[in-house]
Amino acid sequence: MHFKKGLAFFLLLSLPAAPSQAYWVWSPEAGKFVNPEEGEQDSAGEQYEYAMKFFRDKDYDKAEEELKSLLKRYRGAKIAPEAQYRLG
Repeated sequence: MHFKKGLAFFLLLSLPAAPSQAYWVWSPEAGKFVNPEEGEQDSAGEQYEYAMKFFRDKDYDKAEEELKSLLKRYRGAKIAPEAQYRLG
């Protein structure tokens, strides 16, 4: 009887925790956990290419927004200086 109560208590506490951790993954480039559902790209290189697509399409405001997002999310990435250069 005591075992059943303990098991029920454990399951009650552990079930809500599982889904909350599924939304965050470790990003070595960002050096922190990131939420992949935020719509940003998976790597600094992909984020840079995504921003440059807007630049080539002459959507400079969106390109600036995406380059700033790259610098915020991937500060230590190798492509970060190039993104900063593009911003001016």
